[in-house]
Amino acid sequence: MAETISSATGQLYSTSTGANVGATSDVSVFTQIEMEEVQRSQAVKGLFQIIGGDYNTVTQQELEYQKMSNETNEVLVNLQNSVNSSNDPNTTAALPDDVVDFINNNEIVIAGVTDGGENGTFSKIQYGQGFNEGQLQAIKGQFDIMATSCSDSSSKYQLGVQIILQDLTQLITAISQTMSKENQVISQIISNFK
Repeated sequence: MAETISSATGQLYSTSTGANVGATSDVSVFTQIEMEEVQRSQAVKGLFQIIGGDYNTVTQQELEYQKMSNETNEVLVNLQNSVNSSNDPNTTAALPDDVVDFINNNEIVIAGVTDGGENGTFSKIQYGQGFNEGQLQAIKGQFDIMATSCSDSSSKYQLGVQIILQDLTQLITAISQTMSKENQVISQIISNFK
């Protein structure tokens, strides 16, 4: 886009040649600046929406990991109580079906639990499969690690949102200042004609 800034009879204007060959539009320099700042604001808005969507996704993941950790912890506590009352260290307990589904659907590799495949790759677990105390602690620990990772990501997204909001505030201030300056110039031009 070719752009020429000119001054004629006390009026500043910008002539831009757009995508259409030979199409031109005359707007004041101030209006051109304001339009560019509005376009930049729209880009920042789009970035804000993308980051917001990513933030929502990570937050949902964190909540899901915490839910799975809590359900596993409940099984672990019940198992520990059972071991204490029966004095049988070989007691096992099964995970709830939704936890089994979550582990299998997401192919979460957990040392000593789902790493039975070749070279430590994922190996599915079965409904009703019994796990000992150590295995349940490993499963809960993995969910806790994943939830913490999401929490760290959430903090980064929140910082990104703050930076974008600051940028947007600066853009709005720049637009306001440009409009104010335009009004000052117009007022000076009018007072020169009096």
